[in-house]
Amino acid sequence: VAHTMTDNHHDNEAVQKLSPKLYSDIAADMRSKIEVKDRKYRLHSYKKCFLGKDAVKYLIAEGFAESVEDATDLGNQLS
Repeated sequence: VAHTMTDNHHDNEAVQKLSPKLYSDIAADMRSKIEVKDRKYRLHSYKKCFLGKDAVKYLIAEGFAESVEDATDLGNQLS
């Protein structure tokens, strides 16, 4: 996945400027790198899901976000 952010500051405005193709590429890459499995949390079962903290770590490690806040904003844009 090519990183196309033009500057080092990734704020909400920058996140909103990403192309739909880049959103799609990020989501596809995330699917291959983040563990998706059935989970249990507070007496509920959730099928085929991932942890948000894993998505945040991925987005920062891959250079799509510089902070937890930016990664969370981008993750929310992807959903």
